[in-house]
Amino acid sequence: MRLTSLAVILQSASFFVTTFATFTASHINEVNKGFACEGRLFMHEEYNRVEKMELTGPVNELGYTMSYIYDNLLQDIKDRRICAYQDSYETEYQFFELTNSWQSQLLHNGHLVHAYILVIDSYNRANAMIRRKTIFEGQRSPKVTYSICEIR
Repeated sequence: MRLTSLAVILQSASFFVTTFATFTASHINEVNKGFACEGRLFMHEEYNRVEKMELTGPVNELGYTMSYIYDNLLQDIKDRRICAYQDSYETEYQFFELTNSWQSQLLHNGHLVHAYILVIDSYNRANAMIRRKTIFEGQRSPKVTYSICEIR
């Protein structure tokens, strides 16, 4: 009986531990950080000076927060790129949309918009960049997907 209780407690505790499937790197000097987002390169001097809007609370109709989305992107076992700066310090993250860095493209039957979200830790260090891809097609609800950029 005691062993069963211990197993349940250990199993429950492991639920709260985040494991990273994507590769991470140790933090480097902030001015040397950069992120490559499928052809779009963000270096420190750009993402540090552009206007930003903090994203708090749910970001979609399912109630997902950016923290939830970020954790899921880091746990993608198919992604073998180095996508985030991490270290041993436990931290909270803030998410800032780079409001002047959107990219827009007309499609055959709609419109595509890329927005970029900078992930900052509680030590004010850049950890990652997330790309939000939104496809608008007529009267349909927009289709939104998120991907994590590679560090440079």
